[in-house]
Amino acid sequence: MPKNIKIKTLDEKGENEEIVELVFEDKEWEILEDFAKYATELETESTWIQEGMPASLNETWTEQEI
Repeated sequence: MPKNIKIKTLDEKGENEEIVELVFEDKEWEILEDFAKYATELETESTWIQEGMPASLNETWTEQEI
């Protein structure tokens, strides 16, 4: 069953909200789950990231079935 996702972005001042709607098929969703798993492993095992890689990403989401 496809997953329908809405992503909200804000600029660095927390303004200029933009919402993008995406649909992921089951196989695509599996790939995203794998990415999240490996990103977490990288975060906990990489000294380069632990010592302060100059980047930032904050995301939140809620699952909705249509």
